[in-house]
Amino acid sequence: MSVRHASLLAGLLAGLAGAAILAPAQGEAAACRLRFESVNQVQFPRQYDPFDNGKPSTRFEIAVARDGAGCDFAVGADSGQQPAGMRRMASGDGTLAYMLYTGANRSRPLLDASGGGTETLLTGRFNGNKDTDELDFHGEIPDGQVVSAGRYADMVTFILYELEGGIPGAVLDTRMIRVEAVAAPVASFEVVVDGARRKLQGTVGKLDFGELETGERLGFDLEATGNLGYEIEIESENGGQFVGQGEAKDSVVPYVIVIDGRVLQLGQRARVPVEAATTNRRSLNQHRIEIEIGDTAGAVAGKYRDDLTLTVTAQ
Repeated sequence: MSVRHASLLAGLLAGLAGAAILAPAQGEAAACRLRFESVNQVQFPRQYDPFDNGKPSTRFEIAVARDGAGCDFAVGADSGQQPAGMRRMASGDGTLAYMLYTGANRSRPLLDASGGGTETLLTGRFNGNKDTDELDFHGEIPDGQVVSAGRYADMVTFILYELEGGIPGAVLDTRMIRVEAVAAPVASFEVVVDGARRKLQGTVGKLDFGELETGERLGFDLEATGNLGYEIEIESENGGQFVGQGEAKDSVVPYVIVIDGRVLQLGQRARVPVEAATTNRRSLNQHRIEIEIGDTAGAVAGKYRDDLTLTVTAQ
């Protein structure tokens, strides 16, 4: 009896020893199991206008779900399909720069975890019984980019990291997302007379020749910014002639208009079609417009004047 009792006791001890070996494995923290539930397409809702300054950033959302145990996590995004640096959407050979930020104040860009910290990442935590966690980030297209009109796009990979002691660790999931915006057709025109810059509306300036001399020239500059072609139209009130005032009222002095070296007669309205600056990968077209005085030999002494109407029509 005593021998059988000893054998049974030994068997129980062996079983307990086996249980003691397995217990720590059962008590370890379960592996974090998170995934992207939704990352909506990053589509800027308004057509991009380079002259519409001070636009607010656009808010986008991303949702992370857990399929088991939760953990602290972080979300980052790579630099997209263009070389490292500022993100750019592309359309043919053209590009449109944009930025993604961790918050509405646009103080921290949204990047990947290559920096080692969480300053440029979105962070979240699963606690309680929640199965999803929603985060938001912001996007912006910087002002002043004059690009061809049309649709621009980039592909950005969003990366879901497990946070281990506040440091990004294992990659839990990735998702490639399309970033898209539409550049609007735009045009802006300014006239520069004697160094003074004015929008092309109303009376924009005066050219004073002083004493008229044959062949003398004075002029001004027209600057066209945008992605639309346009037509420059110039009309003279007196058909390309300075008309005498007062005692010189029956006398005239002819002149011609010279646009970018091209001589135009103003017996009738003159028109010059121009391609958009962006056609030649520029953001700005500059035109020099000059008035050249004709023969003054037969002119009576006195004051002369004419009024020019300059019209630029976007096509």
